[in-house]
Amino acid sequence: MTHASDPSRRCEEAVRLAESGSKREAEARLRALVAEGSRFPLACIALGVLCGERGDRTQRRLWFEQARLLEEASGQPLSQRLLLNLQVDALEAGEQERAEAYGRELLVHYPEDGEAHLQQARFQMRLGRLEEGISHLDRAVEALRARIDADSEDVKGWRLLASAEQQAGRHEQALEAYRQALALDPNHVPTLLAIGRLLGDRGTMEEAMPWLMNALAVAPDSAEVLCVNGIALVRLVQHEQAMILFRQALSIEPALAKASTSLALALNDQGMYEEAARVSREALTHNPNHTDCRLVLATSLRCMGDSAAALAIFQEVLEEDPDSLGAFCQWMFTTSISDVATPAEVLATARRFWSAQDREAAPQAPPIPATPRASGRPLRVGLLSADIGSHVVGWFLDSLLRHHDPARCQLELLSMKRRYESYSEALIAMAEGFHSLEGLPDTQARALMRERDYDLIVDTSGYTGGTGIHLLAERCAPVQAHYIGYHATTGLATIDAFIGDEETAAPELQEQFSERLWRLPRPWLAFPGHLEFPEATPLMQTERPVLGCFGQMGKISDATLAIWAEVLLGVPEALLVLKDKGLQDPDVRQRLQDRLAARGVAPGRLTFLAPVAGWHNHVDHYNLLDVALDTTPWSSATTGFEALGMGVPLVPIRGSRMASRMSSGLVRGLGRGEWIGDDSRAITAVVANLCANLPALREGKVRRQREALASPLFDGADLATKVTELFVAVLEAGAQCP
Repeated sequence: MTHASDPSRRCEEAVRLAESGSKREAEARLRALVAEGSRFPLACIALGVLCGERGDRTQRRLWFEQARLLEEASGQPLSQRLLLNLQVDALEAGEQERAEAYGRELLVHYPEDGEAHLQQARFQMRLGRLEEGISHLDRAVEALRARIDADSEDVKGWRLLASAEQQAGRHEQALEAYRQALALDPNHVPTLLAIGRLLGDRGTMEEAMPWLMNALAVAPDSAEVLCVNGIALVRLVQHEQAMILFRQALSIEPALAKASTSLALALNDQGMYEEAARVSREALTHNPNHTDCRLVLATSLRCMGDSAAALAIFQEVLEEDPDSLGAFCQWMFTTSISDVATPAEVLATARRFWSAQDREAAPQAPPIPATPRASGRPLRVGLLSADIGSHVVGWFLDSLLRHHDPARCQLELLSMKRRYESYSEALIAMAEGFHSLEGLPDTQARALMRERDYDLIVDTSGYTGGTGIHLLAERCAPVQAHYIGYHATTGLATIDAFIGDEETAAPELQEQFSERLWRLPRPWLAFPGHLEFPEATPLMQTERPVLGCFGQMGKISDATLAIWAEVLLGVPEALLVLKDKGLQDPDVRQRLQDRLAARGVAPGRLTFLAPVAGWHNHVDHYNLLDVALDTTPWSSATTGFEALGMGVPLVPIRGSRMASRMSSGLVRGLGRGEWIGDDSRAITAVVANLCANLPALREGKVRRQREALASPLFDGADLATKVTELFVAVLEAGAQCP
């Protein structure tokens, strides 16, 4: 029998092709074998794996079941390969008992196999069974080391050992094992990708790129390789190049869910929400129940202002998988900036989620005692963040980092995700220490924080992207708090406090929080001093009042539009100018015009400005405005600072939640309480009053800019002093509100 006509050899070659990254060709060969009538369990397993990697779980299960029937017909125990894949399939389908049964069967028949123990380690850790997971991981490493000791040219053994070491958080050992595997098989694409991913996950994308590009050189037509390289380029803020690769991947494999979700996420980052939603919906035609595709679609809808539709999707995913941290974080963020759920519902949902995690988790580390500080010793504070760089959180950390007194309060940055920007390095240089938690298993990340012996850990991300808040579900410092990046309760019993001011953390809001509200005696933020505002100059070329909002498209809710419409009808000569990256799509702009037209506002009164490069150019556009309008229930923060810093009056819509009081907190900090309203009638009256003497309003712009820049809103040194004083007072009071 010739090699070309030997079905068994052809099957093995196709599997090797799949394992080396040539998945499209491998699948074509495997399907040809099946079509010819060959009945190889290995072919069915490989086809199932390929379908699963595209996100088609239904076809994956069908192929695995076919392989099972073929293997059972032999009268022998199911193969290790099949049992491993059946367990993964069951686990991803939420069939925990079935997955556990496959795991038990696997270990009965293959008790000393390193790969079997490695998978059980992953399985147990995913369920929060830390001790069992570590036990299996130790046995996996031991077995795999023995395997390569017996045969140092066992390339699969080296790869499995690398994976086990990586699972254990021993990244250097993992990299060495991967390199040993590559020495035996230099062009093995999955290993090249594994090294690239590992280096990228550790925050060293510049080291990762050569490995990923090597994989692309070996397999330029691999959708998986194109996708992984695209994801790396997004991390490096090269979105245009990344999107080219994602589209190439989809042209090769239209059903590759990872490529679709990555493309949609990149489009969202660029403000192209409509196109992102179209990409996600197309992906769902191939994989109707794919969780990530649904979550990304929901994110696009929220960014377009449809929080209700987004929340319905997040809720649906949570009902299917109540332990999904990703869906829960998205649900919490969406409810924090919308009025779709009441604060009581948000708090109850958060408590249920974290209580369920506690029941599943291994016993927590014992509480950390709050030991008195030695006399004269400065506070040790860890700032946990995913946004150390050119992000609004990074901006507002700047004032604290730049002006804090290390003799009183030492600040260390705990980074969840590196941002590849020079400003990130500038922020790091202002702190007394920097520690990357990126890519670390949760147990190691928590151990690192505990070893730093902090008096206080302050989370700055809440439930936003890349958050590390789940790490604080187990106590890592005597006192844990949230500040800056989130605007509602975390619902975590181990977060002791939430930092705001007399407006954003007012006493009447306490019932909405599981945390104690700590109040600064000044605005809770200060704009960073490294950004220098251009001179305020009236540039309006019209005698009509020019109102405007440069906030995110996702903040323009129906409630906001109802208030804006009443303002525009109450000030009938006024024009409305809007600017945001999310308003680049003509269809989005048209729908916004239609929504206002339905409320009686003629389209001709609405103007859209295109986003411009550079912050200085962006804020210079405020010279075109007479009055800045606010949004609700997610109010202005960064754009509020910018408007006031350019001498433009900001008219806040004061609501009954923290998220709807950020702008009123800024305006009160400026001493301009008369600009605040709590309903459409009051807002209309404020705007009409401001615009009643338009020449005087415009002439006062320079004076208002000078007053704003001299106010506490732009006094980073005062903020740093007051925050430090609050930290000291709270810690001395035992985490009680001073």
